[in-house]
Amino acid sequence: MAKTEQTPEERNYICRKMLALHTKEKIYAAWKEAKRANRWDPDRKCYLDPNGNIIVEPSSVEVKTLIKSIEETEETEEQRERERERETKQRKPKK
Repeated sequence: MAKTEQTPEERNYICRKMLALHTKEKIYAAWKEAKRANRWDPDRKCYLDPNGNIIVEPSSVEVKTLIKSIEETEETEEQRERERERETKQRKPKK
């Protein structure tokens, strides 16, 4: 069976999905640790990490949402990089 080439978009999606799955695993590990340490905040009705930050219930996190968030973050970073390059070009003195 012939293997088809992946498009750059497909590769990006696969990378984002892997990162999203890893992020979900980290969320689960943090939640599990907070639950084991009994760091329940009755006022906010959630578990807290050692620094007092809220840890979301892992079942409430969807991989699709994480992928979308990663994509938006990448786009923002790319836009900032383009702006920095433009500013750098504008600052260079002409000879």
